[in-house]
Amino acid sequence: MNKCVVFRQKNKTDEEFKQFIEENIKGKKMSVVYFMKKDNSSVAEIHEKIGDFFTCEAGRIKFMVEGELIDSWTKEEYEIRGKATSKGIEVILNPGDSLWVPAGQAHQHFQLEDVIAEVQVLKVPME
Repeated sequence: MNKCVVFRQKNKTDEEFKQFIEENIKGKKMSVVYFMKKDNSSVAEIHEKIGDFFTCEAGRIKFMVEGELIDSWTKEEYEIRGKATSKGIEVILNPGDSLWVPAGQAHQHFQLEDVIAEVQVLKVPME
């Protein structure tokens, strides 16, 4: 799956979500990252071999996905960063919503309002 996919909390029990988990997440050795988005300091990034499965636990958070990196540089092998994204799709996650960003897709996140967003990220190898 090469496109970003949003799963809203109310739809997480449907067959499409279950199939996605089965095909893309289940059985993979992954790491879990948990962060609190307190400000708008975020670089844009592309992971060449890792997909990110974001879940908003509290607050709200905005993402720009599937765009192009602006003023990009290589941070480390398989990781490209940029100052921002352009021509992307805006996605807002509310508590319980999830966003799949596959390897190779640009993404960047931003704080909404003055609310701290609590986000869990599953780092999924895409080999």
